[in-house]
Amino acid sequence: MFDFNMGNVHLAIDADSFIYGSCLCSKDDDEEGFVRDIDEAIFRFNEKFMKVVNELEETYSFNVPPFDEPEAPIFFIKGKGNFRDFIYKSYKKKRKKRKLPPLLGELTTYVRETYNTFTADNVEVDDVVASYWKKYQDLNGRESIIITGNDKDYFQLPALIFDTYFKRMELNDVTEELANYNYACQLVSGDTADEYNFLKGYGVKKFEKFYKEHQDTLSPYEAAKLLYKEKAPEDWRYYFEMANLMAKLRTDLLTIPNIF
Repeated sequence: MFDFNMGNVHLAIDADSFIYGSCLCSKDDDEEGFVRDIDEAIFRFNEKFMKVVNELEETYSFNVPPFDEPEAPIFFIKGKGNFRDFIYKSYKKKRKKRKLPPLLGELTTYVRETYNTFTADNVEVDDVVASYWKKYQDLNGRESIIITGNDKDYFQLPALIFDTYFKRMELNDVTEELANYNYACQLVSGDTADEYNFLKGYGVKKFEKFYKEHQDTLSPYEAAKLLYKEKAPEDWRYYFEMANLMAKLRTDLLTIPNIF
C-alpha cells in the first residue's frame, strides 16, 4: 500500500468518538437510542478498538496489552474546558445542549481505568493528539506513529491517519501538500459540527474551483486569504484570524504525555 518500511508503530487514539458511539444504539432497541447496560457499552468499545487492531496488524506491529507499558497505544479523552469557547461563543453551542447518553461517564471511567489514557483539559482532544503526534514523530520519524480517529481536522496534518469512521476504516498517508490544501479549504468552508463559518455561502466546491484558477500563483493558504478579502474587504483580517483560531490544531502544547 505504501512505499515506506512496515514495522513497529505507535497508536495515538482519539477515544471520544469510540466512547460516545459505544453508548448509542438503534432507536428500535431504545426509544432515545441509548445503550442502557454498561457491559454492552464496554463490549462495543472494545469491539471498535479491536477492529482497528485487526485492520492494522497485518501490516504493522504495535503493543496492545498490557496498557501500562510506555509504548502501548494512548487513548486521548476529552476533559474540561476549551479555549475556543472564550474566543467564539457560538462554538459547538448546539452540541452543548444535546442530551448525553446516560452511560457516557461510566464508560469513560472504564476506559481510563483499563487503557493507557490522557485527558485533554482546556483544549480539544485533537489539539493534544496533534501535539503528541508532532513531538513523537520529530523524535522517531514520521512513519513511527499513526493518528487514529474520525475527525476530519486531523487531515490538516501531514501524518499517517487511520480513519475510524465505520464506512471507511482505512489508513491515509496525508502529504504535506494535501494537508496544506485541506487546512486552507477548512478556513473557507468552516465546520458544521463545530458551528463556525465566517464566509457564508462559501464551501468546499467554491474553494476547489477558486484554487484551481489561482494555483499557479497562490498557495492554498493565500487563496483562502484572498477569498476573505473579496467577501469581507473591510473586516477580512478579523474573520480570517477567527477562522484560523477555530480551525488550526495546536501542535505546540507542553502538557502532553511525556514518555520518551
